[in-house]
Amino acid sequence: MKLKYAAAASFLLLGSLPALALSEADREAAIKVAKTGSVGRLIECGVEMGSPVELDVTPMDLNADGVEEVLITASHENGGAACFSHLGMNRTLMIRNRKGEWIANLGFDAQEIKALPDRSNGYQDLAVDLAGDCWPVWRHNATKYHIYKQCRNGKLVIAASWKAGGSQPERLEDSLGWDNDELYLHNGSMMYVNKGTGIIRYSTPKDSIAKTVQEGTVLFRGEFKNAPGLESRGTVIGTAYVFKKGCEPAPYPVSGTYDAWSVTMKGAAPRRAKDSCAILETTKNSPHSVLKFEAPPDY
Repeated sequence: MKLKYAAAASFLLLGSLPALALSEADREAAIKVAKTGSVGRLIECGVEMGSPVELDVTPMDLNADGVEEVLITASHENGGAACFSHLGMNRTLMIRNRKGEWIANLGFDAQEIKALPDRSNGYQDLAVDLAGDCWPVWRHNATKYHIYKQCRNGKLVIAASWKAGGSQPERLEDSLGWDNDELYLHNGSMMYVNKGTGIIRYSTPKDSIAKTVQEGTVLFRGEFKNAPGLESRGTVIGTAYVFKKGCEPAPYPVSGTYDAWSVTMKGAAPRRAKDSCAILETTKNSPHSVLKFEAPPDY
């Protein structure tokens, strides 16, 4: 794995920057701490997948104190998204606390991070590009960066966890909203798969079911769990639903596995009566007993 040190303006639009003087030893110390968390797991994933992960290190000064913070961007050396979402890179922001210890902030896949004029506790707010038209905003809560404004229906709203004082553990769902969805194909329909929230919902239902399900209809709720040390593969378990026009969705338990390009789940699915909403039985012979989601060929 190689380290590349990028110019400060590469990922953050900060306006005028004061002179910065972070030593090579300080940078290495920040990277070392980052490797104990998600950055280290991504590096291990790259080894497992045979696609090495490199780190780009970008210095910045978000609180204008003349002491650099460090943005670490992890991505595959030769491109691709084997260990990442379709965004293809992960951003971790390292900030020193009052004791001089490096603390990891953010730590999720994002295309770009833009510093905003507004400040909190001396630090600039951060808008994060998660490949959606709406960019969620993180704000410093005197300890670390916390989700401040999340995206709902394409608009920024104050995050529930911030309203509670910014001290509650931030949920990935609050942080990313629907903007971290990955597009997958499922039985002719386009689906939004969000491994963070554990929700799979319809993006563009195929014509034959368009009168039964709509954009946003949830097909699965559950939990994706990474395999030890890996970000790109693991297990998934939860509840899927069978739909029939005029009937309430019929839930059933499913479980399976996922990797960087697919999700496969299995479970005995409900079979309804032809002339009513009644559930006659659950069966593994149902067309709904195997759910397969695959990234589009041009993903």
